[in-house]
Amino acid sequence: MKLSKQFTDALESGNILQIKLMLKNSLILDSSGKMFDEMLNETIKKQPGFLEDHDGEVFKAEDAWNESYFNEQMVKVVGNFSKERIQLLRQMTKKLFGSNTRSVDRTDSPATEPVSNRKVMGGAIAALGVAGLGCKAFMEEVPAAISIISVAAIGVGIYMTVSKGGGK
Repeated sequence: MKLSKQFTDALESGNILQIKLMLKNSLILDSSGKMFDEMLNETIKKQPGFLEDHDGEVFKAEDAWNESYFNEQMVKVVGNFSKERIQLLRQMTKKLFGSNTRSVDRTDSPATEPVSNRKVMGGAIAALGVAGLGCKAFMEEVPAAISIISVAAIGVGIYMTVSKGGGK
């Protein structure tokens, strides 16, 4: 599988936040995990210290997993990109969204696969969150509230994109 230009650009520029966001989102987009594995392997080659030590959080048991907990962990992985949290997210993705995720096929088109308004809105909200976090790159002082709201927006956007609720 060929890595996207956006991802390789993020690797070349050393944009760790963008790399983390793209990696975690690939867990949702590709249930096989092949895309994630390839992206992570390339990241570790270019950024050897990329993976972080686990922060010590004790994860919930599998029978307590739900979409809300998944969303919480998707936000936390940005701040603690550890092997343990990645493994948790892989397992949760398979359990909670197994048939909802699919391997990315570049031949898919909007004509053959309609996109729900909920997914479009979720993507837009997540993009706004990423833009909010991007403010840090251009401003010396960004209020903590903007960072918190941005991370929350990313989480809400991801939740809306992957959740089973709603309709077209």
